[in-house]
Amino acid sequence: MRLTIVDGSESASRYQANLISYVLDGDLAFDAGALGLMPLVDQKKLSTIFLSHSHTDHIATLPLLIDNVYTPTPECIRLYANSATIDDLRQHVFNDHIWPDVFRLSGHTSPFVEVCTIEHGQTVVVGNKRVTAFDVQHTIPTLGYLVEDDTAAIALVADTAACDAIWEFLSTFERLRAVFLEISFANAQQWLADVSQHLTPQGFLAETKKLQREVDWYVTHMKPNCAAQIVAEVAALELPRCHFAMSAQTYEF
Repeated sequence: MRLTIVDGSESASRYQANLISYVLDGDLAFDAGALGLMPLVDQKKLSTIFLSHSHTDHIATLPLLIDNVYTPTPECIRLYANSATIDDLRQHVFNDHIWPDVFRLSGHTSPFVEVCTIEHGQTVVVGNKRVTAFDVQHTIPTLGYLVEDDTAAIALVADTAACDAIWEFLSTFERLRAVFLEISFANAQQWLADVSQHLTPQGFLAETKKLQREVDWYVTHMKPNCAAQIVAEVAALELPRCHFAMSAQTYEF
């Protein structure tokens, strides 16, 4: 599997930050914070998108992407999300005020998007991959995703606070090779991480100890104004096999 970090930057030396998207093997994507900023040729390769939740940094360019790749044919983007996220998109984004209601329009003409509900524990087969959703702990209903093929598995944990259930679930997968896990705030902002249900470096370390497998860890979602402090604090942890997810970088598993 080849996973590319997309956040609107063309620099492979910048930490993943504001707009969250992952593209797997060119056609499968997770979150749409930055998908609509990719070159059009790459946007048109996408067939399926899984959303973690409806916060802006995870859906910001979804309307642009759907518009950019639309053609008057039966082919369209297939979008998976939990029921709460789909409801938010219907009410607050595709409502004919913020953006045309492509959900409604898809029922009357060539479809713009096919919307599918996925919830905790459900698995969807996309080509040669299996995508399994799992609940995480955030301020609104949010899903992480485990992606497997016949040789490896990776976990995209999305925005979360401390959550034992995540690691109980992921520990059962023998082929798990890597976990992408957020750190949003520095340790001094633990209070803010708590109220917004995110992690700090000290919280990240505590979560890594709960997984009963040896994997590579990739730090994601750092807030730009405290990224330097987070980098220093993560380095001080001396955590083996810990990396920072980098914009425009592709990882192979």
